[in-house]
Amino acid sequence: MSAILTLAAKAIKQNYDCKHLPTPLFNAGNSVLLNATNIKSARPSKRFDAKQYGPFKVVNYVGLHNATPLPALANPAVAQVLDHRKLRSGTQYLISFKGTRPEDAIWVTQPNIFDPNKLIDIYNATNRL
Repeated sequence: MSAILTLAAKAIKQNYDCKHLPTPLFNAGNSVLLNATNIKSARPSKRFDAKQYGPFKVVNYVGLHNATPLPALANPAVAQVLDHRKLRSGTQYLISFKGTRPEDAIWVTQPNIFDPNKLIDIYNATNRL
């Protein structure tokens, strides 16, 4: 009975392994594309939205609970603040990043924005937020 279970487990493992690829390893300096599945944009329909964003340069690895390391992407700088909206969780800004088209702008909360030119502060001052 034990030999049959071991043989069945081995067959199941072999069937699983042939359908799944190993996790790719990224080195610093590699270019990667970001899957846009969970990214909300200003487009009215997800159907017509971009499927991937990038390419982004990998800066270094960020480990997460001894799981497979994820690539850390270089922070794109803000090109323009297009709009804002207030939600229960706080204010979100419609941001266009350098190197992207204005129609690819995304809604981002302020703590998640890399803004060395303080464009959000200027936007808040001119719109009295």
